[in-house]
Amino acid sequence: MQGIQTVPVATTTPVQSAVPVFDTVPGKYDIRQLTQDDIAAGFAITSFAGGSTVETGATVTNPSFTASYSSLPTSAAITNTAGMGSPLDLITPFTSGTVVGAFTLSAPGSITFTLTAHQNSLVKTATQAINVEDRGFGGIGAAGATSATASGNNAVLNGGAGTLSDSFLAANFVGTSFGPFSPVSQVIYILLPAGAHTFKDQNGFGFPMTAVNTFSFVNQEGATVSMTLWASNTLSSPFMVTVAT
Repeated sequence: MQGIQTVPVATTTPVQSAVPVFDTVPGKYDIRQLTQDDIAAGFAITSFAGGSTVETGATVTNPSFTASYSSLPTSAAITNTAGMGSPLDLITPFTSGTVVGAFTLSAPGSITFTLTAHQNSLVKTATQAINVEDRGFGGIGAAGATSATASGNNAVLNGGAGTLSDSFLAANFVGTSFGPFSPVSQVIYILLPAGAHTFKDQNGFGFPMTAVNTFSFVNQEGATVSMTLWASNTLSSPFMVTVAT
């Protein structure tokens, strides 16, 4: 009788691409083509989480990460582009870890964390990032403002002209919208990282805004950011303003 380590092998005449496949019933090697039912899912990192988005100058201390896999790795580690606490060797079941370090950037950018997982000879990677972005501000106020001072997530216009809010973080403000605003003989102001822009209103029409001043703005995290203050004409109608370019 033919066999592999004393296990019987069927005497079936092989077809093209047939291989020996052990079947527990009847407890021998059949000679046949493989099917999808024979093939187990490949090793994969099914999730990797722990990244964040913070304002320029903010510090993220000891970020924690979680991971999951299609099956148990034999080893895993997390490295990062800042080089702090790197590599962090995870312990079985390799699903969580805390990278020791105080991560901060003084300008927009990102710190990338890479999970590298091994299952014997197989190697898989996944990434997360701490994204560092500037904050934009919008609001209405009296005419004549040329600068602003940070107040938490808001920006107070100089000379008591008003406070800009509706603030959020973005890597690129093109396509972002501010408002709606309801000025009454007031000016719509938008404060953005320095750069040339055009604007449109809620109907898609061009919205005239003047770059009144570019200045050094110290944000709530103590980082100095070059910002441009944009101002509309004096208005008494509601508007939503979008950064068009």
